[in-house]
Amino acid sequence: KPSIGIMLELPSVLEIIGSPKLVLRQMIKCARSLMGQRPERKDWLDKLAAVRKRYEASIEEAAAEVRERKPIHGFLLAKEIVDFLDPTATIIYDSYGGSAQLTDKITAKFAGQILDAGEHAGVGHGIGMGIGAQLARPGKQVLVMIGDGGLGIGGMDIETALRYHLPVVYVVYNNSAWMGGMENLYFRGQIDSWDMLPNLRYDRMFKTIGCHGEY
Repeated sequence: KPSIGIMLELPSVLEIIGSPKLVLRQMIKCARSLMGQRPERKDWLDKLAAVRKRYEASIEEAAAEVRERKPIHGFLLAKEIVDFLDPTATIIYDSYGGSAQLTDKITAKFAGQILDAGEHAGVGHGIGMGIGAQLARPGKQVLVMIGDGGLGIGGMDIETALRYHLPVVYVVYNNSAWMGGMENLYFRGQIDSWDMLPNLRYDRMFKTIGCHGEY
């Protein structure tokens, strides 16, 4: 029996190895040749549009429920960020704070608009990725949403962005805990708490070296 925490790959009948772009083009070409003509999908597309509309309404309702909470709820924070950003902005998820709060509120407008560390949920990578995004698309908005755990790992490289005058906005979702308290879910009573010192003022830390900070 596999132990807890080990991810097993599902068995595959067919395995395709190749450039995703080229292979997908070949698959689409093959599908078109088999179909002959484009199918009528109006009913299906209408259903998808209705589902999407209900989903967007549920996002608005959920944000309204937490709008008056203090400190600001991560769900509302993420929605306000997405509503404010320019359509050309690059958005980077770092750890739980970004990937859990922003994902369902963004519709990407172009390839590479949303960057993360892949399916293994890295922590702290967003600091450097924000710098790279600004170098790659100079003058465009770059936003990184990161937790306090991720900032603790990679945060001092914000000095690099400052030194090279690279405008990147780092939003720190500070819940004073690693992984939002997940240790209680998996290891309750087995390990010490992963909580950090409460209400650390990261904005003041980086104001001291010359960044703009808000709390």
